[in-house]
Amino acid sequence: MLSKATADGAAINLAGVGASSSMKSLLFNNRLIGGKNGIHLGSNVNYEMIYNNYISGSDYGLYVAATNSSIGELYFNSFYNDISNLFYSSYSFGYWKVKDNILHTTNNSAANACIDAATGSGSTFAACDYNLYYAPNGASIARKSGVNYATLAAWQAIDHADETPLGDENSINVDPQYANATANNLDISGTSPVVAAGTVITGITTDINDNSRFDPPC
Repeated sequence: MLSKATADGAAINLAGVGASSSMKSLLFNNRLIGGKNGIHLGSNVNYEMIYNNYISGSDYGLYVAATNSSIGELYFNSFYNDISNLFYSSYSFGYWKVKDNILHTTNNSAANACIDAATGSGSTFAACDYNLYYAPNGASIARKSGVNYATLAAWQAIDHADETPLGDENSINVDPQYANATANNLDISGTSPVVAAGTVITGITTDINDNSRFDPPC
């Protein structure tokens, strides 16, 4: 368990990595529990692929702190966080692909959200789809440039991703049915709505438990 006292505190904290596509950072198969952030990306973090992680008990799941931290891929991660699951403090989200993630925030304020893209009104994600959003206590599903989107339908109605017409066309808003999220067990059962609800990501053939992924995957 990690302290929440430090703003950039995280189980994984990166800065100054990924000068080119040949220097990609791969962050996968981690169970990150507690602290201010599960993963914190400072300045000059590029070409990162983050997949098959459980990130729970922290204020923020993934916190991208700098304009020049971009070109990221986020796939098959399960989040359970107190404030926001994904927080982008600048327009760097315009270079991110976000697919096949479970985004569950326990926050009760509409000023916080599963995805919070804080600034950059003209920016859109490179891709954002096949995600599960769940904010049962009053947080927004998403925020972009200070505008709250209380429902998935409202978020789907605005252009926020380049790869598809608007973004999150195939995403869902429902309880993911974690095994025991308060005890940081983010496994899902065979009856979870995310079963066979995802899209294939080339190169990711197993899950965090080393089980083979089906087609379509969870």
